Amino acid sequence: GAMAVLADDLPPGVSLVGGENYDQLILENLSRDVEAADLARTDGAIQINSRGAVVRCGAFVQRNVKMEQAPERLGASGSRHRAAQDLSMLAPDALVFVVSENRPLTVFRAGDKILDGV
Repeated sequence: GAMAVLADDLPPGVSLVGGENYDQLILENLSRDVEAADLARTDGAIQINSRGAVVRCGAFVQRNVKMEQAPERLGASGSRHRAAQDLSMLAPDALVFVVSENRPLTVFRAGDKILDGV
């Protein structure tokens, strides 16, 4: 499975830590050293900005604030789906995609599941 975050910047309450910083690697300009298939196999989250540049790859979601209330899980099962929902609640402008074997594609925005099982 994988998680992809489409966001330029994340608010102070949440961050993606660890992994590799690709310094705005443009997906169209992948070199032979870094291929899209390698990015897809990476554990952790991939952050892509609005210009289509990979900002970070293989990162993990870190909440820097306590959430006011526990989110209603809306069927978010598994740690990757829960982390994606939490991230989307704390960064409501971001789109967070999760791909897994059980559910091919789930998308969260502002804590809401807006697409499931496509």
